[in-house]
Amino acid sequence: MQLKSVSIIGRPNVGKSTLFNALVGKKKALTSNTPGTTRDRVEAIVTADDKQFILSDTGGYDEEKDELKQLVKKETVKSVERSEIIIFLIDGKTGVTPIDKELADIVRKSGKPIIPVVSKCDLKKAVQNANEIYELGFEEYLLISAQHRIGLDELLEKISSLIIEPSKVEEERILKISILGRPNAGKSSIANSLVGDERVIVSEIPGTTIDSIDILLDTPEGKMMIIDNPGIRKKMKIKDKRERESVITGINTLKNCDIAILVIDSAEGITDQDLKIANLIYEENAGFILLCNKWDLIKDKGISQNDFISFVRMRLGKLNYPLILTVSAKTGYGITRIFRALNLLKEKMRKRYSTSELNSFLKTIEKEHHHPSASGKIIKLKYIHQLPASKPLFQIFTNHPNSIDKTYVRYIEKRFREYFDFEGLPIKFKFRKK
Repeated sequence: MQLKSVSIIGRPNVGKSTLFNALVGKKKALTSNTPGTTRDRVEAIVTADDKQFILSDTGGYDEEKDELKQLVKKETVKSVERSEIIIFLIDGKTGVTPIDKELADIVRKSGKPIIPVVSKCDLKKAVQNANEIYELGFEEYLLISAQHRIGLDELLEKISSLIIEPSKVEEERILKISILGRPNAGKSSIANSLVGDERVIVSEIPGTTIDSIDILLDTPEGKMMIIDNPGIRKKMKIKDKRERESVITGINTLKNCDIAILVIDSAEGITDQDLKIANLIYEENAGFILLCNKWDLIKDKGISQNDFISFVRMRLGKLNYPLILTVSAKTGYGITRIFRALNLLKEKMRKRYSTSELNSFLKTIEKEHHHPSASGKIIKLKYIHQLPASKPLFQIFTNHPNSIDKTYVRYIEKRFREYFDFEGLPIKFKFRKK
């Protein structure tokens, strides 16, 4: 069943992201006193009573004329059009501004159910501004303080009352895909290409995306959550606190994602910073697709795809397990192959391997290369079986589990990938005494 879409709409710095985080129950959107911190729409699934809905935090609607703020303004209007329920947020501390009045007209003309909400009601100033707030023309207003969790239950009850049919989605069945890369490698353009809509604001200014943005897709193969993350720069280049927080948030998405997509700029090759991001993906044991974006810039330079991919694999070294594709978000080249790759990895990640075929593999690699003795101990690998887990996890029984050499584990991993065609897939081995 399709979930209802609920958007938080308001001018910059009225508390949209604070309210979003309070309703979601975890810090997903960045908050600060700087207007315009949220630029893209951030989404999460929220439960109210027995009903679930998709909550969206949008960028602030601003009258300033610079290019980026106009893109945010355009996206806010789109959010109103897409939403089925609108939370119109007004700052009770500062009162009504001309932008509030303009936004009130926009949401009213949409014909959608509107929940007018006055934020920061814990401040006495909200009472002083009550008359001008009521002049916006809505029949009733909810008074809240997201920071102190005042009025949130009433807001959730109101949202629930506007959702006629109970609807639930099993979140654990959603394939979670985290898109990572350096600033301006084309992450947001890739996200937009996958979604088929300008959901993430794209500009030539490095660092445009400052939130991790969750986009829920309903595809013929099942539900997917695309997570577009801020660009990850070298630590020494990160001087802004908001950027540092956003990068940490982006890296943390790896802990919960099924598959990570690393986007690199083909025109620049694979840089040391790209390799550091690849190592983060490896350490978090995520499925791994590496996209060589902007292929249109080098395809006419006499460099073949095979040669370029071989170069990338050489640079990856021990991290050489991703499924690698050449694409161009600008021209659309190779975008459909990304969906095929995602579905391929999803099916393989969920596959169960029989104990007999796993032990056949174990015998094969032991014949090829025995584990070296450790402190005079002869290491024997007895047998292997698969453990129940969301990602491929295997347990190997041995006579000396604490003496297993890390280099030999990498050898097992490399041969396993070759033997079972495990390109791009996460894999982990546990060793137990037998």
